[in-house]
Amino acid sequence: MTEDHFWHIIEHRLEWRILAPNLSTFLPKDRTNDEDIFIQNLATYSEDEILSFANYWYHHVFRPPELDLWAAAYLIEQGCSDDCFMGWVRPGAVLLGRERFENLVKDVESLAGLPNGGQELFVGEFGSVVSSAYEMKTGRKLPDDIPNLPRAADPPGRIHYGDSRELSELLPKLWARWKHEWGSERPRF
Repeated sequence: MTEDHFWHIIEHRLEWRILAPNLSTFLPKDRTNDEDIFIQNLATYSEDEILSFANYWYHHVFRPPELDLWAAAYLIEQGCSDDCFMGWVRPGAVLLGRERFENLVKDVESLAGLPNGGQELFVGEFGSVVSSAYEMKTGRKLPDDIPNLPRAADPPGRIHYGDSRELSELLPKLWARWKHEWGSERPRF
């Protein structure tokens, strides 16, 4: 699988939802959310193609600057737990599509220019779609020893996410877009 094919799959995943009723399915009829449809369709690829997809997926999932992305997610949603960041935000960045993803990697504040101001990151729990598709295809867990598979690293610092002053200085464009949500409310996650 090439990187272009990887991005084609990412950018056309929403078409799968439209086609889902016409596809033979591995899933029960009540499992028709976007994540399940993505898993189901990814599982139609060969084992080698899924492993190749996994390499591209994890390479990109771990590519954006972690602290900036986490701070942006925290600002947008008024909170972002570890689980939310790993399961929703990191994959959500990739699911923005190639152009938006590359813009985000260069400048996380590009999220402020999206139609929903960055809430596009929170599309669903896509953190385990690749391993689920692999398991559906093969009946086995995704191997831990896939060559070149990136792993999450500890963040190289800390941001005091609850500090609105620090967030406004770090992410002025996103702060301008979301500051009205930061009144007296407490974080949601």
